[in-house]
Amino acid sequence: MPPRFIIVAVAVLVVLGLGGVALEHVFGNPRGVATTGGTTPHPTTTLPVTGARSVIALTHVAASPAPPIALDDATGRPWTVSRARGHVLIVGFVNATCTDICPVLGAEIRQALVDLGPQRARVDVALVNTDPLHPHVTGAPAALGRTGLDLFANVTFLSGSLAQLSRVWSDYGVQVRLDPATGRSVHNDVLYIIDPRGDLRFRALPSANETSRGAYHLDAATEALAARAIAGAAGSLAG
Repeated sequence: MPPRFIIVAVAVLVVLGLGGVALEHVFGNPRGVATTGGTTPHPTTTLPVTGARSVIALTHVAASPAPPIALDDATGRPWTVSRARGHVLIVGFVNATCTDICPVLGAEIRQALVDLGPQRARVDVALVNTDPLHPHVTGAPAALGRTGLDLFANVTFLSGSLAQLSRVWSDYGVQVRLDPATGRSVHNDVLYIIDPRGDLRFRALPSANETSRGAYHLDAATEALAARAIAGAAGSLAG
């Protein structure tokens, strides 16, 4: 079977898995407040657009139970949001091979965990796979190794079947598109912070600059501001 046909077929499966959600990705987001083609499942109120919060467009989310996540961790063990109950949970979305915004977002989350200090013990991180060509991943993915997040015991990479991932993407407003010409999957960038009771409390729209070769980067000062915003939001819920 020609490889191009396989790629197109997978793209069709992604559309079906998302239940008809329009697939879109914003390329080359400028540094600063990101724009996104995604939808958010809950109404939000924008925080003052000043300082660190504006870098990732951090917003309050009307508190309500977080959509369920039923996936597997890197060891194949089933994982659900309830496993983080009692802790603050940061939920992000990256490609397992770390070819999307992953290097930037990973650096921001890593620094946020450092910034949290002792509060880090009450914060967990779940990174959901966004690669429709390689939905189920076992072992340590590049998304953790390349970003140094594999050194943190409270960071978990999640994957599963395409149907399982599509359900999570749809529930969290993540839109994935597979380019049939290049085989590259792309998605809008969103991050959520869930309180210890399991309620959504914050949403952020991480952004990065994209080169002509599809590599993402951001200057260190802006990454540090984004990390500070993530740590501040998570810390405010950790108590």
